[in-house]
Amino acid sequence: MKILRDIKQLEIIQKAIQNSSLAFVPTMGALHDGHLDLVKKAKQCADYVIVSIFVNPLQFNNQEDLQKYPRNIENDCRLLESVNCDFLYLPSQEEVYPESFAPVLLDLGGVENELEGEFRPGHFDGVVQVLYRLFSIVQPKIALFGLKDFQQCIVVNKLKEAFFPNLEILLVPTVRDKDGLALSSRNERLSKEGRERATHIFKALNMAKENFPHFNPTEIENLVKDYLLANNFQVDYVSIVEVNSFQKTNVWELDRNYLILTAVFLEGVRLIDNLLLNN
Repeated sequence: MKILRDIKQLEIIQKAIQNSSLAFVPTMGALHDGHLDLVKKAKQCADYVIVSIFVNPLQFNNQEDLQKYPRNIENDCRLLESVNCDFLYLPSQEEVYPESFAPVLLDLGGVENELEGEFRPGHFDGVVQVLYRLFSIVQPKIALFGLKDFQQCIVVNKLKEAFFPNLEILLVPTVRDKDGLALSSRNERLSKEGRERATHIFKALNMAKENFPHFNPTEIENLVKDYLLANNFQVDYVSIVEVNSFQKTNVWELDRNYLILTAVFLEGVRLIDNLLLNN
């Protein structure tokens, strides 16, 4: 695996492989099996795979959360080499956001104010800015993202439609541990006890799936929220939306697909997850 630390090094590689396809997996590091699954799928889609690691300050509305975000480049490199990643791009903040940087404007249609957007003001604008820069710099044929960040995937597709029409976006199902917990870099911040308690998130979402469509959406949301509160989680939201429109629903239409999403705090660590209810 070749490590690229600036745009000049990246441009040399781009020129060398200009007749080949390049798949891109943007990350913030603290890699886990979910990221490695993206890399493995990327290798099936393109001749070469490049992963970026950049902890983007613009998508953190909480500076303490930014400072505590786990970082371990040496371990990340070992993991990427284990799945035969071709290139690792490690840009500096000055390279991603130079003095000449002008924020791109993108109408997200209101999705930036719902759920994650409501509880993390400015988060999705930060996602737009960093991905616009990284897509422009890396110039991949395909980019891969995990569906655990479902709302982010909607934003990514809107960015692609507006500015990168030739870029293919591949959305990959959430990777879970054997006990159901969605893999996340933030899991590293949990104690052993907290890690065990975190399994209640997936249990709560499965409770919703098991009760669909025997109760209405509001009743299921309340059932899940009560379960999480009873297990000592601080709950930001539990919400059921129609998948294609991402609109909150109060009644079932059985020809449509529904998703339940939640964000909770455990031991001061914010965790998100989602689950399709009727698949």
